[in-house]
Amino acid sequence: MEAKIPKPRTYTPKHVNGKQSALFSITASDVVSREGGDLNPTKRWSCIFHDSSTEANMSISDKGLLQCWRHSVSHNGLQALVVLSGYMSCEEAGSPHRGGGASPSMMTGDDGAILHAWIYAKKYGYIPEDDPVPVRALHYIARKHGLYKPKNGELLPPPVYAKVLSILEEEY
Repeated sequence: MEAKIPKPRTYTPKHVNGKQSALFSITASDVVSREGGDLNPTKRWSCIFHDSSTEANMSISDKGLLQCWRHSVSHNGLQALVVLSGYMSCEEAGSPHRGGGASPSMMTGDDGAILHAWIYAKKYGYIPEDDPVPVRALHYIARKHGLYKPKNGELLPPPVYAKVLSILEEEY
């Protein structure tokens, strides 16, 4: 279930050369440009992830990170897409502000976060239709469906890869 349907805005999908997904080149500024908000670091606006009674609990930092002031966390582009996909909440995907706790983002090591961010990015035009599926997303599907337990960075064997692509097309 998605957190929020984005406002229709003009956005040119990211393209990268080579075989890596463009997902990893999405910045927080790209998300603000597509979803709404202000790219001026001195401005605050209503959060794009959840309701905002103050309409001033989100901003972009001078370092290019989305700041959620309600939860005291920041998000890069990938983390923001994970929240928008509905896979994780703002505070789960975000990195705590200094003094806001020692916990890293719950996204760390979560291949499902990569899959859901990639699906959201494709669905809403952040990346091109022919963008390659990230290896970690393929690993998530293989593990989730009990097909294979890949090691970090390992390419899937061809029969497993074919089955994973079939599952991706059918279920996601």
